[in-house]
Amino acid sequence: MELGSGLLPTTTLLRETPLVRALHSAIRNKESSRRTFVTSADRLVQMLLEEALGLLPVTPVTIATPCGSYEGVTLPEESTIVAVSIMRAADCMLGVCRAMLPSVAVGKILIQRDEATALPALLYSKLPPNLCGRPVLLLDPMLATGGSAVAAVRVLVEKGARPEDIV
Repeated sequence: MELGSGLLPTTTLLRETPLVRALHSAIRNKESSRRTFVTSADRLVQMLLEEALGLLPVTPVTIATPCGSYEGVTLPEESTIVAVSIMRAADCMLGVCRAMLPSVAVGKILIQRDEATALPALLYSKLPPNLCGRPVLLLDPMLATGGSAVAAVRVLVEKGARPEDIV
């Protein structure tokens, strides 16, 4: 299957640059040290989060510079952004997320496959209140069938998040 085929039009892929390939190579190399693995993984997570933050709505703003005015934009207030990790794999992404957004609100969801039905089952969720209208970064470093991610989106929507606010 060609990379990207069958994806929704709203799907954004991280562009495969030589740096991205080098980082993937470092984390897949069985000879990599723990430090190399962690550093490379953190760099990839930062790149993913930068891409995700670039998808958030912006507000136009005019700012004064030493050379005159500049028409720029601002991202949503950091404290309004919610980062939700799909436990346990996505917890590794939270450290990088908190380093980038120290005031981000954090939520956690634990979903496991029910052995009897093979369907995702919600085991735990702890989410910030008032998700409606807040940007939500859904963190999950591993995607196989997408069942856990779909179930997590359903949980977020049931708790008040709008689908269009979930990245």
